[in-house]
Amino acid sequence: MNCSTCVTSSNNCLTCDNGFYLSSTTCSPCPWNCVNCTASATCNLCIAGFYLTGSTCSVCSSKCQTCVTSATNCLSCNVGFYLNGNTCTLCNNNCASCLTTPSYCLSCNIGYYLDSTAHTCQNCSALAANCSLCDATACYQCSSGYFVNGTSCGSCASIIGCQFCTSSSNCVLCS
Repeated sequence: MNCSTCVTSSNNCLTCDNGFYLSSTTCSPCPWNCVNCTASATCNLCIAGFYLTGSTCSVCSSKCQTCVTSATNCLSCNVGFYLNGNTCTLCNNNCASCLTTPSYCLSCNIGYYLDSTAHTCQNCSALAANCSLCDATACYQCSSGYFVNGTSCGSCASIIGCQFCTSSSNCVLCS
């Protein structure tokens, strides 16, 4: 019934759960993008990604995770952006998430690792040649034609006709 309180002797609602409004003695759903409403077209609070315009919910900018008063007046940003005043600004290409400036990285895109001292993203190939997935200390995946060999990438070229290998002597896919 979605009632938060009701008359105990009947199924008549007195108050409704969030996402519903009282219509006579029953609870009816608010619009899908509204958390709290007093009627089908009177919203008081919107879900994340929307802001209140009068009594309806309007969508925030694609950069904003949450916003108020307008689509571009951001309170928080989506992944890949940082809050610069009330505007969401794009992080540097290699940063998956950043803070305070586009180059102050908190996490990195695949193929890069976080230098936690400088807060920058470094290419995995700088850690080990032909490395495609890593963290600051180890390579976990190598480019096609290479295999993880301790902290570096070994070549499958020593096995004639091998495209993918797991070691210098174990071919798993021939070319």
